[in-house]
Amino acid sequence: MSKYGSGIGMKKVISAEVEHVRDILSQDTLSDKDREDVMDIIKEFAYQWCSSNAAACAIESAYRKLCPSDEDMHALCSEIMSNGVR
Repeated sequence: MSKYGSGIGMKKVISAEVEHVRDILSQDTLSDKDREDVMDIIKEFAYQWCSSNAAACAIESAYRKLCPSDEDMHALCSEIMSNGVR
């Protein structure tokens, strides 16, 4: 289960998670280099998710333009689910 409710945007989730990491990293037990490395990792995760999501949205938009019927969308979703994509 997610700690965020349904309907919250990914931008808000990413921002909240980055802020939480910053709070943890503000403790004096880590070096500045370690803090920077951890934040770079978090930012890379966020960037990769955003990039993947943008590509998926572009594909969905193109598919809806080329095959606008509900039957086509149902067939696409069924095929995606049968391929193991979740």
